Amino acid sequence: MSTDEELLHQAIADQPEEDTPRLAFADWLDEQGGEVNSTRAEFIRLQVMLYRANVETPEMKAARQRAANLLERYRAAWGFPTGSLQSRCTIRRGFVDELIIGEEWNGTASSSETLALLPRHPIYRIRLKGFRPDTFEVFEIFGLLEVPAFHKVRSLEVGSEQWIDELVGRLLNLGHFPYLESLALIGTGITPVTMKSIAECPRLTRLHTLRIGFAGAYWFNPQHHMLRGVRDEGVLSLAASPYLLELRELSLRNAAIGPVGARALADSATFANLERLTLTENPDIGKDAQQALRQRFGDRVFL
Repeated sequence: MSTDEELLHQAIADQPEEDTPRLAFADWLDEQGGEVNSTRAEFIRLQVMLYRANVETPEMKAARQRAANLLERYRAAWGFPTGSLQSRCTIRRGFVDELIIGEEWNGTASSSETLALLPRHPIYRIRLKGFRPDTFEVFEIFGLLEVPAFHKVRSLEVGSEQWIDELVGRLLNLGHFPYLESLALIGTGITPVTMKSIAECPRLTRLHTLRIGFAGAYWFNPQHHMLRGVRDEGVLSLAASPYLLELRELSLRNAAIGPVGARALADSATFANLERLTLTENPDIGKDAQQALRQRFGDRVFL
């Protein structure tokens, strides 16, 4: 890549929320000339415009179709992932900004090719899901996450029952997510140990959304079934955290929380800035603790 191109890609990676560096890159592509460059520049501008649009008009519908047609025709020429990984990449505002990493990444040539392309894209969101113990060695995921392009991730979601305390702890200790704003652990095998790890992680000071939930009674490891969940012990750790002061949304669904944990939430100074607290599917909270939560959070709490 030329120096100008490197600087533009770096600006996009450093400011993934901003449109200006993306539009500057589109201008640079036009200056280079050629069909591949000019169509990519058009695609970036179309997606930026569509991302900003608040109303679906006939013009927006036509622009959306034009962008889709361009992507279908030039995806490979522009260097976007193709084949089986195509559906695992979300393209917004002209670049890949979200990856779903699942078992199909396990040692495949296509995954290596995709990883080689990632430095050119501002990876904003990562979702780790779909692993099964019999098909994927979950520890290999940490090798994938060494890619520098992942260091600007703002949103991280883990959605697999194979992720137990040890693995989530390793994930938090990578040090790759200094800009993390949203963390979701959905349907995992974690226990209050992970809550303690989150509460004591100094790199999570930017976190504004924390979502943790457990679905159904099925569990691949019966030994963890009676232990998994946030539980009162985990809530006490979160409530005492000196690092989660910027939280705006906290969701703890079906997390085995009782009255002790609920009252800790109601009394915690850590959650002074909460705008939404979701505690649905925790039937053991009790009426008195529910009342304390409503007195503290009003219509911001959902029970």
